[in-house]
This record gives sequence, C-alpha cells and structure tokens, in this order.
Amino acid sequence: MEKQKEFSASDIENVIEDQFSSPENELKVISYLLRKNYKLYHEINESYFTNENFRFFYALLKKYNSSFPEDMLTKIIKTECKKEDHKKYKVYIEKIFEEPLTGINKNSINVLMQDLKKMSESRFMMGALQKIMNMIGTWDIKKAKKILRPIFSIDRTEMNTTGELLEDFEEVYQTVKEWGESKGRILIKTGIDRIDRLIGGIQRGEWGLIAGETGIGKSIFLANIALNACYKFHKNVVFVTLEMPKIQVELRCYSWLAKVLYSKFRLGNLSEKDLKNWRDTIEAKRKKHKTYFEIISKPRGTNCIDIENELYEIQERRGAKVDLVIIDYLNIMDSNKKYMGTGKEANTQAEIAWDLKKFAAGFNNSEGIPIWSACQIKDEAYGQEVISSKHIKYSRGISEHCPLIFGMTITDDDELVSTMTCSTVKIRDAVKVNPFQLFPNYDFMTIEDIEVDRSL
Repeated sequence: MEKQKEFSASDIENVIEDQFSSPENELKVISYLLRKNYKLYHEINESYFTNENFRFFYALLKKYNSSFPEDMLTKIIKTECKKEDHKKYKVYIEKIFEEPLTGINKNSINVLMQDLKKMSESRFMMGALQKIMNMIGTWDIKKAKKILRPIFSIDRTEMNTTGELLEDFEEVYQTVKEWGESKGRILIKTGIDRIDRLIGGIQRGEWGLIAGETGIGKSIFLANIALNACYKFHKNVVFVTLEMPKIQVELRCYSWLAKVLYSKFRLGNLSEKDLKNWRDTIEAKRKKHKTYFEIISKPRGTNCIDIENELYEIQERRGAKVDLVIIDYLNIMDSNKKYMGTGKEANTQAEIAWDLKKFAAGFNNSEGIPIWSACQIKDEAYGQEVISSKHIKYSRGISEHCPLIFGMTITDDDELVSTMTCSTVKIRDAVKVNPFQLFPNYDFMTIEDIEVDRSL
C-alpha cells in the first residue's frame, strides 16, 4: 500500500494562500462599497480582506460612513496617511474606479461578501490548525483547547449596527409604510389573540418568555407558537428542546396537527382510522407547505453559541433563513461565557438572558430573529392569580434583559373549570392588562384563549 504523504505546517500556509483568498472578489466588493453603497460595510469586517490596502479603504468607510467620488477619495488619502504612502494608495484608487460595476447590484455583492466571509473563516480555521501542528513537539492540552475553542464560535452573534437618526429616515419611513400596506407589523401570531393584539405579534429581533409552574404546559405553549408560525403563517421554524427526546416533541406536534389524542401516540394504540388520518394530514401538509419545522434535541448545558451554529447549518442546508427559534428552556442552558472558558461564575441566568437578547438582535448580520423560551417560577408563586417579575426564578437577571414575559399559573378557580391564568409580567412598549384565562387541552397538546371542543 502506498504511503500517504504527510501534511506539514508549511503545506497549510500554501493552502491558505492558494485556496482561501480571492483578490478579484475583494477588489469588486471594496469598489462597490466605496463607489455605490457604503452602508453594506456593516455586514462585513476587515478580516474579509487579505490585501492590507483594501483593509485601509475599509477603515475609511467606517470612519466617514460614506461612499466617495474619485477626487474626494484622493483628497482624503492625503490627510489620512503618510506622504510616502500617497503614491501607493493612488494606484489602488485608480484600480477601484476602473473596476467594472455594470450589472452589479446589492444582491450580487451580497453573494461575493458571503464568499469572502467563508474564505475568512476558513483562513481562521486553517491558522488554528497550523498552530496546533506547531505544538505537537511540546503538546499542551490547555493551550490547544484555547486555540480551538474560538473556531466553534465563528458565527457568534454580536449586536453591532449603527445609523444616524435623520439619515436613516427614508429607510425607516419606507419600512413603516410597508407595514401599513401589509395591514400591520405582525410577522407571526402566537395563536393567542389577546397576546397578539397586546404585543403586535412576534417581532423580528425580540425575545419572549413564558414563565410558569412545573408541568403547567410551558412546552406545549411554545410548541403551539411554533406550529402556528410554520403551518398557518408559512414561516421557517427551529424548535430546540433541552429536556425531551426529539420523538416526544414530534408526537406532541403530530397530535396537534392531526387532532389525534396524544395518549394514543404515547401508548402506541392508534386505530387504523387514526393511522390513516395521521398519514393523510401529514401528506397534505407536505404538498401545501414549503416551509420547514426543524426539531433539535440537545443536552442540558447547551448555550446560544451551540444553537446559533446549528441554525447557520440549517440555513445553509435548507437554502432558506430561519424565521423563528423556540428554545425549551432557559433555566437549563449554559452561558456563552462559560463555554468560552471564563469560569463557572459566569454561568448565571442573567448571562444566559443577555446571550439570548444578543442572539435575537444580532442573528444573520444583525437582521435579527425572534426567539421564545420558557422559565420556571418560584414555589411561592404557585396558584397565585397574578404573577410578577419577583416570582420568576433568578428574576432580576432575567427580567432586566427580556422585553416580553408572560406568567402562567393554575388558581383554585382554574382547577374547578380546567383553565389556567395568564399574567402580563413585562411588556416593553405596551400597557399591562389584567390576568386573563387560557384553555389548555392536554389531550391534543393545545392552549387557546377560547374554549374549543376537541372531543372525539
């Protein structure tokens, strides 16, 4: 058998240079930003450019927040760099303004920027691999972990958008106008009309929280939101469960969709009629819906970095963005800081709440994504008619960072009529309302704000 050639650190350097850089694309992108649309610089960073001269021009974009005509850029160069560098940058200015941009638009530039991003990430990974190979003779497992750990957080979200209030008016004006033309800003309804009217529906970039007693139906409520989003409002949904196996979530969802008793799924005693109804329902959904409903079962201790990376993989595999994320549930997550090796003391509920806030606001280059999760309440809050932030476990840290919190309890009166009470614990930009009743039906995995007879 022929011996396989060993792969050395110097080979990695050659791979990085040959395979993971594109001077042509870098020139095209920086030319477009400087000449046509400077605002897109928010969606990239200087690491996308291997050419240090392009990095210099990228820094000018950030500083001046503007595109430039050629003569103005030439004047700026004279004030921003040493005299001996004027000639060098003048050559690059000529290249930038000679670069053909006919037929190039925002969409095509976005494609090129994504390619530069992938190459930048690949260079980062290969560089880490090179450092690991150089350590082989003097191996240190702690140093190796420190080198490799950032690889798994490449897609980590950062809230990093800027804009000038008056300059952004036209863009915001058009956005609000479009909301009106589409009959409101509601992106996704929760399925609870009282909540939708109160908060305007589920908004991109916000995260909401369902707080409640153990076993009250927090996971069912979250699943209802997810199923409504996917099958009524045609949104792509990812449901992340940290406490149930994937098949249990799936069976709950099938009960909701097919209107078949959940107990029949759990006990495996579906009749032929049930089986046919189940199959017919799912086949009809497959034909009608092009959206996806991904279920991910992860262990306790999962953090936002883990989930973000899963979402980016799903988007790449599916070729479509995720519209809503459900995470069940907050109290059994870990913080990103613990994951990054800064110590157990960072693993607090407040840190996790902050991670979720950043995740919601910054996902997909700060486009944002709605996230809904759940948390537990303190024992003394069980049966209370009104739930407030003080009743939430680890309340201060969580309520500071979460803009939307609803509390669920079962009072003595609820016990008599098989209802539950929902409190508005916190609603940013809206007025709280008095507690109201919800109608759970655990047989079919539903929670609604009107009583619905689903008996067979």
